[in-house]
Amino acid sequence: MRVDPAVVEAIDRDRVREAFEDRLPDDHDLDQDRWVDLREREVDRYRRSYPDDEEIERRARQAHRRLLDHRGDDLVLERAREIAAGRRTDHSGPKRSSPGLG
Repeated sequence: MRVDPAVVEAIDRDRVREAFEDRLPDDHDLDQDRWVDLREREVDRYRRSYPDDEEIERRARQAHRRLLDHRGDDLVLERAREIAAGRRTDHSGPKRSSPGLG
């Protein structure tokens, strides 16, 4: 079941708001507008610190390419032929999809 990203973001934003409120001392002297502004900036900073799905995919693809650069060409070509033939070697482990190598 895929969860709507907007729902996940709303939940995350609420959690960050709660954490921010928990850290604020009871005797703070901030007016309500300033307090809300600081809290929302903290929420935005938190959200920017995590990559979105596209960035995760881009990083995975880049990592796969770097890994291929470090493996011997013969081994990579051998595995590609096995995949094309629908076979696995005994050492390949479970069959997995690798969207970053497309």
